[in-house]
Amino acid sequence: MHPPCIICLEDSNLLTQDHITWNEKILDSRYWKTLRKRLEGITNDTHFFDLLLLQRYQRELHQNYNTSFISDDEIGVVKINQKTYRCAKPSDINLTLHIGFRNAIDFANQFPSFRNLGIERKRLIFAEFGIAYLLIDQAFKTARITDDAFWFLQNGTFLHPSCFFGITNGVSPVQYDAPTQARYHSEFVNGLLNEIKTPFSNLEIDAMECVFLKTLLLFAPSFPRRVNVEESKEIVSRCLMRLMEYTIKKSPIDGMVRYGEIVMLIGSIRCSIKSFYNQTTVSNVFHQSNFDLFVRGSFPT
Repeated sequence: MHPPCIICLEDSNLLTQDHITWNEKILDSRYWKTLRKRLEGITNDTHFFDLLLLQRYQRELHQNYNTSFISDDEIGVVKINQKTYRCAKPSDINLTLHIGFRNAIDFANQFPSFRNLGIERKRLIFAEFGIAYLLIDQAFKTARITDDAFWFLQNGTFLHPSCFFGITNGVSPVQYDAPTQARYHSEFVNGLLNEIKTPFSNLEIDAMECVFLKTLLLFAPSFPRRVNVEESKEIVSRCLMRLMEYTIKKSPIDGMVRYGEIVMLIGSIRCSIKSFYNQTTVSNVFHQSNFDLFVRGSFPT
């Protein structure tokens, strides 16, 4: 029997109020009305504009999960631009997976063609898209904090290429096969930094481009023959057209080159998704046993 997944539980008590009221807040809040006016003109496509607002709302909510009261004397703590950050523990990874999967399903539910899918097909899509979604948010955050070798999660904690940075990320050293774990962890984090974070930094990927990337990864999955989503070709075509228009407007001289580099990022993100799932079988920090039923139920079986 499968553990309960995020798809099955979207109407349950586990769905927090933060994630069911964003539409109401955008409609009713003076702040969001003002923000909507300020962001007008970024794209003429109202659907993608609404997705941009949703993403903005989600990222502002991430601040609520930021760790606080971190002592400068605590092991595994770094200070960047006068802010203090600590190394992620398994509980932080579990939390950010919760956040990522929930944010991803809120995003996908803005498309009727996704909402109309059955639970099993949604589960199959989210095994890939849920991880892709959180990796994009984490890369966006990481690229704006530092150029150093840190990968930041949504709650402000970080991963370092050394699995022993900060007392092995909160896991007792006796649980480690030290050389093997160090190699797996280093390869995974360095892969995130080199394949995703570096392009995000070099291209200065912005919030609107994150929305386009997320949409393409949702409707152009790596397993198209296993899930047929209505209107997926039309949505992908429209998304690519809007992305091209946006990049040319943003970079009139080399907009087409930028467009191609952003589209190529999809392959890097998919490779990182596979690396993530490999980590859940070989790493003590990312092992599925560290995650609760809610998170494990969203993984592929």
